[in-house]
Amino acid sequence: MRKPEDIKTNVEKLKDGLTVGTVSPENFLESVLALDQADKSSDNSIRNREVLLSHEVKKIFSDQALTQRTRYLYFSLLSLVCFHLGQDLAIVGKHEEAVIHFKESLEAGENRQRVEAGEEYQDWILYIQGTIAYLENNLVELERCFNEIKETNKDVLERLLNGLNQRGKPDYKIDYINVFK
Repeated sequence: MRKPEDIKTNVEKLKDGLTVGTVSPENFLESVLALDQADKSSDNSIRNREVLLSHEVKKIFSDQALTQRTRYLYFSLLSLVCFHLGQDLAIVGKHEEAVIHFKESLEAGENRQRVEAGEEYQDWILYIQGTIAYLENNLVELERCFNEIKETNKDVLERLLNGLNQRGKPDYKIDYINVFK
């Protein structure tokens, strides 16, 4: 497993390569995704988020000359990275901080929808909305998301819904992590 310092160096090198043109936007996104998946630590998510939201990177990916697919992938990756950071915080009970990152994830996901609408991505949006509703103890909104989601992560929302119904308050560590046990 890579050390967080190595990942930071790699992410920063990728950003440098992107900004000077030695790394294509597509290769940058593929490489950051690989780093994000290689080490799920919150340190990694924080660094990836910082790079993806840096002024230089945002400017490159807002360029309308880029393909629609590349801009779509940027927002997809940003949504995923922010979601992972929110999860890390929710698992340790920092719900208010987690919601901030889940809302960033939602915003990036909605931007992705504006670039290229797709029915399959609507489940991702509902999953993020449901997770936020869960952490905000909003049973009505969580039920709405659960009822509208078609497949992807429906089982997770069901677990969150059941946990909130049983306890009357969120415990993400129990309700999310137990999905995988």
